[in-house]
Amino acid sequence: MKETLRVSTTTVPLAARDLDRFSCPPRVWRFRSGFRVALWSAPHRLDAESRRRIQEFIVSASSAVFKDADHSAYWEAKKDYFDKLSAFALIIAPDGELAGWGGYHSKRFARRRVLYLDAAGVLPRYQRYKLSSKLVSLFYVLERVRHAGRGAYLVLRTQNPAVHAGTTKILGPEKVFPQRAEPVPEAVRQIARETCDWLGQEHLLDPDTLIVRDAYKDVLTEVYGEQPTSGNRQADAYFGQSLGPHDAVVVVIKTGLAAVAAFAVREKFKALSAGWARDTKKKKSISRTTPISRST
Repeated sequence: MKETLRVSTTTVPLAARDLDRFSCPPRVWRFRSGFRVALWSAPHRLDAESRRRIQEFIVSASSAVFKDADHSAYWEAKKDYFDKLSAFALIIAPDGELAGWGGYHSKRFARRRVLYLDAAGVLPRYQRYKLSSKLVSLFYVLERVRHAGRGAYLVLRTQNPAVHAGTTKILGPEKVFPQRAEPVPEAVRQIARETCDWLGQEHLLDPDTLIVRDAYKDVLTEVYGEQPTSGNRQADAYFGQSLGPHDAVVVVIKTGLAAVAAFAVREKFKALSAGWARDTKKKKSISRTTPISRST
C-alpha cells in the first residue's frame, strides 16, 4: 500500500544537518558566497518521512516566498511530486539553514529536450544572491551531461515578471518567449502546447500570448498574497495588466551553451558534472561524498 503524505508545520524546522539522516541522502556541492546545494538525482527514492520533512519546509517557506499566500492545500495535493521529478535540490545557506528549493522534469516536447521547472522558490532574505538563476543553470548543466551535450529548452509557468525580465536581461529577448509585441515562433508555440497538454491545460493556453487562463484555479486560492514586481516597467506592466489572479505565463527559454559553460566555470562545477555523468551512466542514485554537516 502506498504511504500517504500529510503536510504539517508542527515539527522542528528542517535544516542541513538533518539531510544526512534521510533515507536517500543527497550529494552536496558548493555555490559561491558560502551557499551549498543538496541534490537528489533520484528523488523518487526518498521515503515518506523524508518527503514529509521537505514538504513541511516548502509549505512554511512558501508563505514568505509568495508574500503570505497559503500553499498548504497545493502541497497536500502533490503527494506524487517526488515520484515524477528528474532531480530535486535544496539550497543551503552558510549558517546551515535552508534557503530555497527547486526541481525539474526532463521531457521531450515538439521533438526537443525540455526541462520543465517545477515549484521552485528562494526565501526573500537570500534573493539578492541570485540563487534561483544559479540553481536553474545547475539543472541545465546536469541535463546536458545526462544527455550527451544535447541542447534543451527551459520551460515554466509563472506569475512573476522578475523571472521573465531577469532571463531576458541575461540571455537577450531573442531567447526568451513571449516578448511583448513580438510574434511567438511556431516551434515555441508547439513546445508550450505540448507542455500544457502534459499538464492537462492545453485548452487553457492562448498560443499567441502563452498565457494560461485559470492555470492555478483548482489548486490555489491565490498564488501571491501581493503581486510580485521586477523593477522592469514593461515586464511589470505586461504581467500586471495581462494576468488574472489564477493565470500564468508559460515562459520558454532557449539557453545557449556559452552562458551555461560560463556558469559551470564560475561556480566550479566541473567535478559535479563529471560525477553526475558517472552516476547516471551506472543508473544509481547520487549519494553524498561527505556528510552535509561537514561539507563546509
